[in-house]
Amino acid sequence: DWEPLWFRLAGVALHSALPAMSLALPLPEKRNFSKPMIWPEARMHSLVFASRHVLACMLNLCGVTNFYAMVAVNELTLYLAQVVSDRLGDKEKRTTNAMPYPANVPETEVAGTKLTYASSQFLASGMCLTGDPTFAFLPLLAIQIAMLMMTLVRKGKATAGAYHGIYAWALWANLLGVVAAMVLRPDAVLKPLMLAMLAWRGAIFLRWKAGIGKYTAWIVAPLVALGVVRGMEAASPSLAGLPPCARSTFIMMHLAAAAAAFVARSPTVMLGPKMVGAPRASFQTVVGFFARHTFYLAQLILVLGAALKAMHCLGYEEAAADLAQAAVSRAPVAPEGIMNATSANAGMEGILNTASSAYKLALNLGAHCGRS
Repeated sequence: DWEPLWFRLAGVALHSALPAMSLALPLPEKRNFSKPMIWPEARMHSLVFASRHVLACMLNLCGVTNFYAMVAVNELTLYLAQVVSDRLGDKEKRTTNAMPYPANVPETEVAGTKLTYASSQFLASGMCLTGDPTFAFLPLLAIQIAMLMMTLVRKGKATAGAYHGIYAWALWANLLGVVAAMVLRPDAVLKPLMLAMLAWRGAIFLRWKAGIGKYTAWIVAPLVALGVVRGMEAASPSLAGLPPCARSTFIMMHLAAAAAAFVARSPTVMLGPKMVGAPRASFQTVVGFFARHTFYLAQLILVLGAALKAMHCLGYEEAAADLAQAAVSRAPVAPEGIMNATSANAGMEGILNTASSAYKLALNLGAHCGRS
């Protein structure tokens, strides 16, 4: 805040101006499918999506945080990206899904990495809707690092493995940025983060599960997310319908699950070529187990906190306390079935005991928030 507004706007604008200047540099018209090299369609896509984040960030810095304006910016971006694809791209082999991978990355991991890349793109769109300049700016890191790495690959200065590894970690770093915002200014970011996460998950469901078109999905999902958040505010204006610790717990656990799932899907890409064979299988089992159960637990905490708060507001304090106690008392301790199904060694028992302790702690948090 100590910097003048014009200086901040100029600094952000550079992230569109410099890529735009690169359009003057010649590139081969045909894409090289043997290595992840930069080509015209990727360069234009990068400029379009980077400009979305630059525009959203600059508007937010100027005090323009209108949700519908941010939805319009996102819709315009989707349209421009489609124009680029139609004019410069292949109808079947799209920018991300046709990206070549090193030979040592198994097909299952390639599929998982593509899924993570696509999910991250959805999250980037959700972060543009928040009205928070920091969240609007964060995805620029991965977008522009991808083009830098593609350029280095074309010049022979980087390998395909380096491209995927650095790009994947740049995407992963966005989660660290969100966690940092949660720590430094929790009261200011709870509502924007809830909005972004609900829109993110909603758009993924509409696109991948319901098969709805991207333009419709990115109107419906944000509007539903906004309705949920506003419904929370109407229920309790001072707390947005949920106690702060329940929302914080939900967001933190959701981020932890996303971070763990990212690495579990792409161990060779993110941790190097030595992560093969038995080490990779064990790593994916342990981290994948943590990611899945943390994600489900995050949903449980949100629902539990909301239910307990609603019961408390309606005058059912004793019933809410009984429900909270029942939930905590029934939390599993080292579930034998899961341990036997996923473990071939005794080391899993300690992990499961730790997970069970976290499970009980999280339920206690949700119960405490519901009664407060």
